[in-house]
Amino acid sequence: MYYLPQLFLLNIGNATIKKGGSISIFTSWVPISLAYSLRDIGITAIPEVIVPSIVNGTPVIVRGIEPGYISYYGINATQTELSRGALVGRELAKELHIEVGDEIVITSFKGITNNVTVIGIINSIKYPQLNYEVVMNITMAQHLNSLPTPIVNVIYVNASNELISRVNQVYGLRIITNMTSDYLAVLDSMNHTVFNGPPLTNMTIALPFGAYYAIAYNKSAITWSSQVILTENVTIQVMSVSVPRFINVAHALPGEWIIVEWPNGSLVSDYYLLIYYGNGSLAYSTVGGVALRQCRCQEVCIELS
Repeated sequence: MYYLPQLFLLNIGNATIKKGGSISIFTSWVPISLAYSLRDIGITAIPEVIVPSIVNGTPVIVRGIEPGYISYYGINATQTELSRGALVGRELAKELHIEVGDEIVITSFKGITNNVTVIGIINSIKYPQLNYEVVMNITMAQHLNSLPTPIVNVIYVNASNELISRVNQVYGLRIITNMTSDYLAVLDSMNHTVFNGPPLTNMTIALPFGAYYAIAYNKSAITWSSQVILTENVTIQVMSVSVPRFINVAHALPGEWIIVEWPNGSLVSDYYLLIYYGNGSLAYSTVGGVALRQCRCQEVCIELS
């Protein structure tokens, strides 16, 4: 069964992306940022973690899914429920005499054990195999499968064969600029830094298929930014375009919330959030679209542009 992925994969979309060299879907490593990149260009992409496990002494498949995409699984559960604990398939619950509120002991094939509260008993007509499985939040399943946060086992997609063929490709992002006093940060679709370089020169960065943000900045503000979709080799010209200067500088401790306001007290809906190390170098940068952003770093300086 270990070598028969069709027994465990759901037919969500028209294709499933997994690592070609993996011996099974359970050991496949796919960057979750690929799912976000596909979504950025309008493609439905649903990441998933699949973990062979022992639940209360019985071999069971544990399936980790994103709460926001629970509707694709055709189960009688909500996003909130999935975020609070485990959902147990109806037939499995009967077999193991499990009820809502029970605590189950899950030991994965990686030897990781977790005690989880049963939040709901699910039934799926669309995907009957879910009736014999445990479904949980994708981050909990990543822990059981000893996967780092940026990695999942598979991604289900709705995409053309031409687009899927591009997913495995690496493309050159050529950047041309004369702004030698600035620095360049390139972020992927999950706002992870893939490049953070010294003063800009003409350069080419090799990157996999996906959506990226290219940001030029100096010590006082962002001077230029652009989103880039890499489905082929791309050249971008970094121009000295006026970008609004930062409107506030604040020091934040881990776990604090930053409220982004205009001088008149109204909330800012679109902004850049820059987090700096104590030595002044850029630690993290992202495009914001909401009024609140939680700081998860050491004490930092927040510049809002």
